[in-house]
Amino acid sequence: VATPDAGASPIATPGAGASSGMSQDLANQAIAWLATAAKVQASDLKVVSAEQVEWTDSCFGLGGPAESCLQAVTPGWRIVFEAGGKQYEVRTDQAGTSFRLAPQAS
Repeated sequence: VATPDAGASPIATPGAGASSGMSQDLANQAIAWLATAAKVQASDLKVVSAEQVEWTDSCFGLGGPAESCLQAVTPGWRIVFEAGGKQYEVRTDQAGTSFRLAPQAS
């Protein structure tokens, strides 16, 4: 059982930038998921940035100590949203089939 490093950084995909190629469907899926996970209104969420990344594991670098994460390069997205002056970092796979909320800096 691997203990993923919660601070693990993804490998940035060359040429990827803010909102670089992210589909509207993926953005909508992330908004719907985040609204439920963070208990915020979907209409209040605004995309601050979106970048394609390659996560170092299947838990998008956010696996817990009791969690087993496949150690494999996992293409996906880091999407930062803002609502009510607060930012939320959502990590997902390329297809948007799984989402995770990164811990917020205090």
